[in-house]
Amino acid sequence: MRQIVSSLVLVVIVGCLTPLRSYAEGEVQDARIQKGKRWYDQYCTPCHGAAGAPGSAVFAATKKPIDLRTYVQRNGGRFPSERWWDLVFSYRPGGVHAKVWERIRNDQSETDEVERDIAAHGMVANIEFYVVSIQNKKP
Repeated sequence: MRQIVSSLVLVVIVGCLTPLRSYAEGEVQDARIQKGKRWYDQYCTPCHGAAGAPGSAVFAATKKPIDLRTYVQRNGGRFPSERWWDLVFSYRPGGVHAKVWERIRNDQSETDEVERDIAAHGMVANIEFYVVSIQNKKP
């Protein structure tokens, strides 16, 4: 009987904590999206347009405007995070995002170069959360 009561108490505790954890994760996710939006507006809007709508950025091959709201749709229904990071952190001379990446890095207040890189990567991660959040929900 004691083991049953102990098991029941454990189930109740876990059941109560799980929603709290989910709620906390939701708050963290929302905060990251809001920070990402702020930084997207600052660093990305000049080329990509407000809220991901087409701006002056175009696909190299087709010269059609890039609509970041359809990024998932254009990539088979999933956000290609690795590919997105490759595009953002392109170190090729003259790479389309090279100047923006350098601006993001240079805008960090850390004096140590490694710490500045870490802060800049965190900032770009939040921009990614924002870009994921603006995806059209249409199939």
